[in-house]
Amino acid sequence: MERRDEAAMEEGVRKSGCVIAVITDGDGVPGNAYFERPFCLKELQWGMESRKYIQPVIRDADKQRIGEFMGDAPDDMKFLGSVDWIDMNRGAIQYWNVGVDMIIKRANNPPELNYKVPSKSSPAAASSSTTVGDVDSEVMEFLRDLKLDKYVPALAEQGVSTLDDLKEVDEEVMDVCGFSLIHKKAFLRKRPTSAMPRPSRTAAPAPVAKAAAPTAKGLKPSKSSVELFSLWVSLISRDT
Repeated sequence: MERRDEAAMEEGVRKSGCVIAVITDGDGVPGNAYFERPFCLKELQWGMESRKYIQPVIRDADKQRIGEFMGDAPDDMKFLGSVDWIDMNRGAIQYWNVGVDMIIKRANNPPELNYKVPSKSSPAAASSSTTVGDVDSEVMEFLRDLKLDKYVPALAEQGVSTLDDLKEVDEEVMDVCGFSLIHKKAFLRKRPTSAMPRPSRTAAPAPVAKAAAPTAKGLKPSKSSVELFSLWVSLISRDT
């Protein structure tokens, strides 16, 4: 991403697989703690609007202060207190790697969302009254086979209820529904597509027979050429 402005930050969050919130007290500097920083809060808000799983990360030394930090969180973000936080220990590379592996696994297979999605939604969702009960069984079966059935309620809110609707689901809709990156790839690989027109199987025209070019071996001398040759031989014989 070339830009580094607020719009680029929002785009990055909405297109991400999940949001990792590294929560600190800002080294005690007033206004520098995570929940006091405007852009940290905006990133969480964008993540919630686009149904991203939010993974809190904390320093190993602060893991007993989660309750203290959550006291500073806005009311609509208090749900983070019930999430399994991952603590990072920088004291040894082995411990650090364990924390990194946990974050990667959580990002690739995020748990169910445990917060209420803010009211902001796409125009398609606003004009749709589709519910889970309206979703066709073929859609349910398709998503269940891909282990993506947890997205059914979100897709229903976007007006997706039939296999034809699934064909129209793009990355923007998946972002709104909170698809993780690995789930996006799985869906796009298997997504139903319109039937491709088959090439016609009309019989090819029969090849035009071509006369074989005569070869020296296949030439037969005509009667007239034989007579001329015989006359020439007889004339030579007389002269000699």
